[in-house]
Amino acid sequence: MKNRSKGIALVIIALILVAVIVVAGVVVYFVVFAPKPGEGPGPGPGPGFQITEIEDYGDLVNIVSHIKYKFISYVEGETSVTTITFDDLGDDLVNGYACRKLGILIDSDGYVQEITAWVLKSDWTTLKKLVFNGQIVPEEELPLYNYIESFVLWPFITFHTWGIYWVQIPPAIGTLTYMGSEGKVYGATALTVNKWHFIPNPTYEPLEDINEIDVWQGQTGNYYILTYFKVMYKDSSYIIFELLELTL
Repeated sequence: MKNRSKGIALVIIALILVAVIVVAGVVVYFVVFAPKPGEGPGPGPGPGFQITEIEDYGDLVNIVSHIKYKFISYVEGETSVTTITFDDLGDDLVNGYACRKLGILIDSDGYVQEITAWVLKSDWTTLKKLVFNGQIVPEEELPLYNYIESFVLWPFITFHTWGIYWVQIPPAIGTLTYMGSEGKVYGATALTVNKWHFIPNPTYEPLEDINEIDVWQGQTGNYYILTYFKVMYKDSSYIIFELLELTL
């Protein structure tokens, strides 16, 4: 069971990394590094707007107490669904060290993993204690679980410094179209969501296997959050990310 647990954790990491590479590579990378700034295809928040970056657990729990989202992948006729839930469980002490207790639940195709993590408040990064599926992880192995931070923070860090409002994507790469905005409710939180549709140029080889990408970006105050994306491939496979619940 322990080996299966670690194996599924690696699958989750791989899935998230694929999603990051696709979305960040196609949308964020080309937008940020496009040669010419312009007005962009959609409305911007106005001159002087500054996105607030979430860099660690401390930044996250400063605004979020609960978040739940899921990944869906469809490849070669098989569908895989992974749901991740994060909860801020408040302050706690570990061997006299001030920590924040965090609860993380991962459901991967019906196989559930429960993680309770205690993060040192002095740097909001160091794991002081970790319970994985009811078993305490030895202290010397704690650095191996630092990857947990990446997928917990990922919906927030995707759009940091995202210049999509002011930058035109070169036609040689593809066409990005602003599809308007919509009010959406995610559990206890209502967000205004801006929607974007990207179609790669069929002659652009790095994206030759992709048909289209849909990206939704929500905003709360100075924070951006990814609420939805879908990458459709030419072989009919796809990857979907969807925000389900958010409590601020």
